[in-house]
Amino acid sequence: VPQFGAGPINSLFFDRQNTLWIGSDNGLWKYVNGQFAHFTTSDGLVADNIRFITQTQDDTIWIGTIGGVSKFKDGKFENITPEKGLSGNYVREIIEDDDGTLWIGTYGGGINRLRDGKLQAITASQGLKDNFVSRILVDNDGKFWVLGNLGIFAVSRDELNAVADQTKQFLVGAVYGMFDGMKSSEASGGH
Repeated sequence: VPQFGAGPINSLFFDRQNTLWIGSDNGLWKYVNGQFAHFTTSDGLVADNIRFITQTQDDTIWIGTIGGVSKFKDGKFENITPEKGLSGNYVREIIEDDDGTLWIGTYGGGINRLRDGKLQAITASQGLKDNFVSRILVDNDGKFWVLGNLGIFAVSRDELNAVADQTKQFLVGAVYGMFDGMKSSEASGGH
């Protein structure tokens, strides 16, 4: 597709309305009914290099970029950056809990919990194995599997919330790496 240029496509996401969202190195694309719409920083997007796209329960589209997070609702962007409390600007993961809490994985700034409009960072200084978060998977028991450059860190949602609520100072979890059978301890790349 010529309008994408020579840069890579980093993220694809189909929302609940079957709109295809495309994240590239030159902005965000929306494909619906055979038509493309293109969004960049000139439209309010926080950065043009898109790494992750998802949709929350309220139908907001959330976009992780190398400049922070943009949320797109009602045709407008609202941005969350380090200047607004985000612990790192390179966002590779955004997941939502059933109660609307968002967990934002950053590449260099650990994990941020966004709840009721308030950000709380959880980093290596609080027991997170690695501040470089490439992916977060949550199993059926509420355990978070955090993939980073130093292996996989498994920790419960309750532990993460306790540290974010500052009722506990340090996470207790398990670390998996080469000694546990991984070919490499690095789980990077945002995949």
